[in-house]
Amino acid sequence: MKARNLFLTSSTLFLLYCLLRFPQELLQKAIESVNLWFQLVLPSLFPFLTATGILIRLGVAHKFGQLFQPFMQPVFHLSGICAFPLILGMISGYPSGAKITVTLCQKKALSPKEAQRILAFCNNPGPLFVVGTAGTAFLKNPVLGYFMLFCIFAGAIATGLFFGFFYKKTNIAANSASYAISVTEPTGKILSDSVADAMETVTQIGGFIILFGVIIEALQQTGIMLLLTQFFCGILP
Repeated sequence: MKARNLFLTSSTLFLLYCLLRFPQELLQKAIESVNLWFQLVLPSLFPFLTATGILIRLGVAHKFGQLFQPFMQPVFHLSGICAFPLILGMISGYPSGAKITVTLCQKKALSPKEAQRILAFCNNPGPLFVVGTAGTAFLKNPVLGYFMLFCIFAGAIATGLFFGFFYKKTNIAANSASYAISVTEPTGKILSDSVADAMETVTQIGGFIILFGVIIEALQQTGIMLLLTQFFCGILP
């Protein structure tokens, strides 16, 4: 605890020094981070999180779990409802898998142990980023994007299988059955709660984007990033 507190205190003081020493540069980076969040992250992630929130509140996740129970139980030793964050996390990309898992755990659809296990392999980059951004835009080769996507998904499934070997089946049928939702909330409340929940998550993501953008710029302005680059280039040419 003392080492952690010392590290956090030193890092915060360093950031405050950089904010006073390089105010214009760090302000510009913060503006760029806000634009990145507002133009790319918010429009792409917010609708998906809202839609998944509506599905969870309507009980679709429970029906989804009943459908995939014969697959998830023998393969991963998890309840069928865990397929909901796994598949949607693969389609949308992070942090959708983690967010859906947390929501299901808060609604008692998953036990904390099941949530911890599915979190190990349900939160992955999505096809849009891997194929579109990394493969096509960065590497100029969509084939490499599909290859990376295959490696990511294969690694996630392998991780789930690996964890399944070390955990015996628990009373997952009872866990799944206990989440039989009776939808009594009005439509307006379902929509408003889903929008508010999704907005809170996306806003937190925006805060982290701005924070780490400013930290990286501080490391660049002080020359620390250059030293780290030279160090790792010497090890990994």
